Amino acid sequence: MAIARTKTTPKAKPVIEEVEVVEVEEEVEPEMTVAKAKKTLQNQVEKFAYKVKEQCDKAPKKSIFIPTDDRNPDIDSLEINLSGYRYFIPRGVECEVPKPIYDIWKESYEKTLAAERKIVRAKDPVANL
Repeated sequence: MAIARTKTTPKAKPVIEEVEVVEVEEEVEPEMTVAKAKKTLQNQVEKFAYKVKEQCDKAPKKSIFIPTDDRNPDIDSLEINLSGYRYFIPRGVECEVPKPIYDIWKESYEKTLAAERKIVRAKDPVANL
């Protein structure tokens, strides 16, 4: 028969070192919470639309006429959105609009006409020969 012997080792004693305490003189602001950051960004976005409106109000005006839409007779105005600022232009009435709004409408209208020309050419059997 074999006798098993176990050797016990003494437990290590924790070492306590002296730590130097340093005082900080500058104030540190608490971190911004996620909710506060979202609210700050939302306020900036809302204020931005007002800034765009102010710039549009100061911009020179252009005369514009948007015809009524036969496909959508219930829609009596056209909405143009410029960086969060929504501008509504009545259909069937000539009116003055800020130049940035006019430029957006003009570019959109020209692209629409170009797309319609492509559609007409694609349906034309003579054009596809």
